Amino acid sequence: MRKKYDEEEEELKQFYRSTEQREGRGQGGGSHRYIIASFLLVFFGLISLPLGRDCSAMTGIYFGREEIAWKGYKEGLAQAKREGKPALVIFYSETCSACKRYKGVLQDKDVVEASAPFVMIRVNTRQQPKLSAQYQFDGRYVPRTFAVFPDGRIMHHLYPAKRYKYFIGLEPEHLLSLMEKAQAEMEH
Repeated sequence: MRKKYDEEEEELKQFYRSTEQREGRGQGGGSHRYIIASFLLVFFGLISLPLGRDCSAMTGIYFGREEIAWKGYKEGLAQAKREGKPALVIFYSETCSACKRYKGVLQDKDVVEASAPFVMIRVNTRQQPKLSAQYQFDGRYVPRTFAVFPDGRIMHHLYPAKRYKYFIGLEPEHLLSLMEKAQAEMEH
């Protein structure tokens, strides 16, 4: 998104440079127009950010490809219960650099395929702090990924005993391993 704004800003600069040259003003005469136009571009661009396609469940970070049918928390848990499917609940923050890297894991072809038997749920910790607090068993870090039974119980025993237990790593094989364990747990 930043690239788009940089390109638009460069187009504005070129436009005002050509306008100043045509009007014979040189370098400084029309700079106030450039400043006002840049301000409006940034201001209205920032206002429109939350209006994008991900505003309902994942504002700020687009997690995964279109193939993953992301759900909000309540909707996702209701679907898991109704369909008897396990769910993966991912807590994230749009300001978290690890979360931004984790989206690469969720775009991996094997992860997308492995997500089919799950209800995939994402929760923005800033938008839902009370819900996030309910899942802070070992800290407030993000991303946190929970495999849950269809009734909403967390499969705590699938995670290794470590300090940040629900941080599963930023490689596809870590998430794939968790998904495989959760599927095996459902078969028992």
